[in-house]
Amino acid sequence: MSLSFCKLEGCGNHFVVTHDTNDLRLELKELAPPLLDPNYGIGGDGLMVIAPCKKADFEVQMYNPDGSAMGMCGNGVRCVVRYLYLHNLLAPESDSVTLAVEGRTVQCFSKDQGRQVRAELGEVSFDPAVIPINSKNELIDSATYFEAVSSTFKVTALSIGNPHAVIFSESIDQIDLDHLGPAIENDPLFPARTNVEFVEVVSRERLKVRVWERGAGATLACGSGACASLAAAARNGLAGDNALVELPGGALEIEWNRKLNRVYLTGPAREVYQGQLCAGVIERMRDYATRS
Repeated sequence: MSLSFCKLEGCGNHFVVTHDTNDLRLELKELAPPLLDPNYGIGGDGLMVIAPCKKADFEVQMYNPDGSAMGMCGNGVRCVVRYLYLHNLLAPESDSVTLAVEGRTVQCFSKDQGRQVRAELGEVSFDPAVIPINSKNELIDSATYFEAVSSTFKVTALSIGNPHAVIFSESIDQIDLDHLGPAIENDPLFPARTNVEFVEVVSRERLKVRVWERGAGATLACGSGACASLAAAARNGLAGDNALVELPGGALEIEWNRKLNRVYLTGPAREVYQGQLCAGVIERMRDYATRS
């Protein structure tokens, strides 16, 4: 029993990616916490597991470091595409692939075998039931009180296949993300928890963003968070439908086609290293998961 894997990153958002799980006698959601633990495992912002699929070329299951389902992950999608080329699951001359992710079909395009990937992540929704949020009305730059931090922020809530709370700030560098992030993520307003983005509008074509990811915490980048930030800025009249979104780990090109209601993300993916976990390590991970 062993597990072959590849560590990849997109704008500093790093993932463990594998399609070799047939021999594992462990639920993937149980494997994710020890595997992604930087002290006991490989470390990472997420676990991406590739499987065969009838509705798309491949299915991708995505897990957070706490074992919860990630939902949509734009940076993870790009890393998966690069993995498919590296492991000869896509022909070198192929320039597109479809991925089934959490009920969505994601169309991805690349002209350089996944080093740079453009991905259509699907629809943007501000519908409270879709996000979901405990509100009958849309939250569009709406003053919202968060009891855990005794503070009020103007929130725009939306879904890109996962929930996002976008808050605009004049200076995101002054935000205490480690304090505010978990408080907003776990607020009762968000029954499925939420990703949190603090956004500084530099211009209509340029945004700066810091992200607190649901189930992962502060990360260097979040692809769906970048898409949510652009869509929220455009909905509030602060940006156009195209923008360069700068995150601590790098920049992503985001486009929201409002007529079709489709959001697109373009950015890099890079292999860091490949490896194999032997049976003994996996057994220790099973013990870790059981103790936790």
